[in-house]
Amino acid sequence: MPEVKLAHKKFALTMEYMRHRQDDMDVYKRFKCNKCVNIAFLGTHRDHRGKGLATSVLKAAIAFAKELGPTPLYFHGEGSALASQKIFENLEFETIHRCKNEEYKVDGEVLIKNTEDVKELICYVKEIH
Repeated sequence: MPEVKLAHKKFALTMEYMRHRQDDMDVYKRFKCNKCVNIAFLGTHRDHRGKGLATSVLKAAIAFAKELGPTPLYFHGEGSALASQKIFENLEFETIHRCKNEEYKVDGEVLIKNTEDVKELICYVKEIH
């Protein structure tokens, strides 16, 4: 991940953690591939959740990538909310890394507090043929 200066301290520290965990989550190294599509955020406005919109968008992105060829191609994404985790898992993405929010601390302080359905970050990957 590129080095970026961020004004919000907790967000900057979280991004620093992600940089340190990059080797664990490096799809290119792990699968010895040279093509990967990263799904940066998979979410839907709360007024439109549960209607299959995010699932449809992800399926369309996978179909589009297949058309571009050649395969294999890897899709990589992170899910922190249960809804996005469920979408990745229903589409048979493989879990490659998990980090519970309370496990990541800086100077004894948990950076990302658990809220409703956000308790851990799960990184996923799927090989497309």
